Amino acid sequence: MSVNEEIFVEECLFEPSFINNTWIPQQADEDQNQSVCTTSVNQHADEDQNQSVCTTSVNQHANEDQNQSVCTTSVNQHANEDQNQSVCTTSVNQHANEDQNQSVCTTSVNQHANEDQNQSVCTTGVNQHADDQNQSVCTSGVNQHADDQNQSVCTAGVNQHADDQNQSVCTAGVNQHADDQNQSECTAGVNQHADDQNQSECTAGVNQHADDQNQSECTAGVNQHADDQNQSECTA
Repeated sequence: MSVNEEIFVEECLFEPSFINNTWIPQQADEDQNQSVCTTSVNQHADEDQNQSVCTTSVNQHANEDQNQSVCTTSVNQHANEDQNQSVCTTSVNQHANEDQNQSVCTTSVNQHANEDQNQSVCTTGVNQHADDQNQSVCTSGVNQHADDQNQSVCTAGVNQHADDQNQSVCTAGVNQHADDQNQSECTAGVNQHADDQNQSECTAGVNQHADDQNQSECTAGVNQHADDQNQSECTA
């Protein structure tokens, strides 16, 4: 790298910039990158938009992906056409193509097949999904879903769903639902929505929607959306 190619600044805002000599960017054509990193490596192929705020983390992405990560000692590996947001500590996110993933995890592993949207807030939990949209807030729980939209807030519980839209807030319980639309403002309740407009003001709640417009003001909440407009004001 020549002298003209080296850019050293005190702060990295919203343009390709470097903090120190240990930060190595590798990018192909049509790449928009924003990063505020320390000892991190960003590798991106073409048509890649990446934003990362990392410490000792590695972001590896193929073409046509949008990635935002705030990580500590974490690794994000993604194939093409995925959108990933992760706030992790010692966690690994592995995703195939065309997936949207958001995870807030501690020592957890998220494995997903293609075309899925996943959000998880877990402690020592494993979420395995194929072709689905999943949100889970669990402790030592396992959520297995196929071709569905699932949200679960559970402790040592298992939620199994197929071709459905499910939201559950439960303890050691099982919720099974198919092809329904439901709106509820409750605790230990179920919210199921598709192609809708949803507004929620909640604490420790989960909002999951597809093809919708969603606004949420929540604490310790998760918002997952596909093909939508989303506004969220959240903490944790």
